Amino acid sequence: MTATAAVILALTAFRGAGELPLEEPFGIWVRHMEAAGAGFHPSVLPAGLPFEASGRFRGLGEYLALRAARPCRPLLGRRVSWGGEAALQGYFVNSSFNNSAGMKLRLGGEITDGFTFDNQFSLWTGTEELPPGGFSPFHLHPNGAPGRHLYSDWGWLDLNRRDYSLRLGRFSQEWGPGRFTQLLVSNNSPAMDQLRGRFRIAEGVDLTCLTATVEPDSGSWFSAHRLDILPTDNLRIGLYEAAFYTTATLDLAYTNPLLFWYSVQWHEQDDDNLFFGLDAIWKPRPGLAAYVEWLVDDIQYQSTYNRPNKMGITGGIDWIHPGTGLAAAAEYTAIAKYVYSQKHARNYFLHNDRIIGSELGPDADRFTLSVGWAGLDPLTAELRGALTRHGEGTVYDGFGDTVTVGEPWPSGVIEYTRELQLNLSCRLSQKMTFFGSAGYSSLVNAGNVQDSTAHRTSAMLRLVFGL
Repeated sequence: MTATAAVILALTAFRGAGELPLEEPFGIWVRHMEAAGAGFHPSVLPAGLPFEASGRFRGLGEYLALRAARPCRPLLGRRVSWGGEAALQGYFVNSSFNNSAGMKLRLGGEITDGFTFDNQFSLWTGTEELPPGGFSPFHLHPNGAPGRHLYSDWGWLDLNRRDYSLRLGRFSQEWGPGRFTQLLVSNNSPAMDQLRGRFRIAEGVDLTCLTATVEPDSGSWFSAHRLDILPTDNLRIGLYEAAFYTTATLDLAYTNPLLFWYSVQWHEQDDDNLFFGLDAIWKPRPGLAAYVEWLVDDIQYQSTYNRPNKMGITGGIDWIHPGTGLAAAAEYTAIAKYVYSQKHARNYFLHNDRIIGSELGPDADRFTLSVGWAGLDPLTAELRGALTRHGEGTVYDGFGDTVTVGEPWPSGVIEYTRELQLNLSCRLSQKMTFFGSAGYSSLVNAGNVQDSTAHRTSAMLRLVFGL
């Protein structure tokens, strides 16, 4: 195979091969390679990732295939294996220095043909109670005690067949084509315990559905279903609907993926938080992709009270050139006030006080531009900048009876944030990778306080090595 030949990662959505975790630091390059390849990534991640890596991206593609593979060290016979990695990190923020270290251990295998399991936990320690990059920051010790932290990153059972797959367990997800954020389901919140099914309805038509426990002690549940359609080889359209609700027992209406849940809410359960939306990605030519996602949170189907619809939108373009190793992506996201909120506090779209959707949150917009280069294997570099406006609205504002059409957006004193970050990596070997970054951000009207300012400089060095 020549250096310019395509490297096909034969990891399909329904055969349950390897998959890259969502915290993968090379995630933006996986997205870029979707623009270059002949097909599409699955619209629901994590999943097997078929893509082509050609030209100067060939080495990076092979490395990603290696990272996507399951553990390879035999344990208790050939059906069970283990693996892991360790990380050491030093991190400067303004004038303070922080350090952290962590280790991930992963166990996986095949119970029988097409029936597999995967589990990973991480153990870390660090100053400021923060783990190294690539480790989950979500589940700190319940009482905030300092010291070591043990976290179950994921654990699931998978049943994979040619035309369907079923997954039961704990895992994070991303829905949709967004490069820097997703509006309905992102990995902004901790992994949820759930049952997810994916079904091939027809050639080019897939159905995905899930039901998850969000806060078991309070009886909060999240259900979602989406239909992905490929009308042509270079266009994918997704339609989705979701329900966030609180009940003492599982609501079987919201576990039925064939029902139209908005009609259920209108006539039966009018206090639940319902969403629907669509996303699409179009590749007009190799190396170029355009995408969009549109979210509606509790559309107002009557006009008696003159209440606004709550919407969010994100859209962008992605470009990659295998001959030079250059890639770029530009994305704009806008989210209206009161999105992810609701009239009942129990139905705020949160998991462990983190928005399940976009980390940007409501009453805000952001423009992001990323330029990357991977033309000198094994090095990669990415320069990313972002401009953000954020009003005074938060997910905790609720959606009271006094809310009417015509409120300003963004609202109140607007916080302006400018960010610039340089990310570097060097794959020293198949088992050892070096990461570095440097960043600067400035805020005007910081904390939505008029004329207040804030600045932040940061630098990071991290060494990751396989076990």
